[in-house]
Amino acid sequence: KAGISTPMRMLAVLPVERLKNSKGEYFEMKKESKYFEEFYRSQKICSEKEFPDFIAACREGLPSVFRVVLCRPEANLIMQKLRKGFFSDAGLSFVSWYPDKNTWKFDKTRWDLVENPNLKKYHRILDNWRNTGN
Repeated sequence: KAGISTPMRMLAVLPVERLKNSKGEYFEMKKESKYFEEFYRSQKICSEKEFPDFIAACREGLPSVFRVVLCRPEANLIMQKLRKGFFSDAGLSFVSWYPDKNTWKFDKTRWDLVENPNLKKYHRILDNWRNTGN
């Protein structure tokens, strides 16, 4: 359409997706908002050339991230396991820029960990750690 920038045309073809909110409830929506785009475009946080990539990244699910509570008695054992590759087959990686070197990130969303049969065991372990204060 005349007068619509390339990023806006990209938004017009987005499909309706079935998504989950923070409570696990499903809803349908398009991951688009002209107000969101206008706001971030006006902030000039990236060049116009980079803007479509920025918007695409905003549409991605957030990775699942956790920190090990270092003052807990089990912290050293948990950190040793993580450093030796525990969870690595689930896409876990160390977050190097976070203070105290106790933060880890999955390349999956929280819902991926909960719903994917191959990843559920990792979610259960993390839940157990969380419920025991680790």
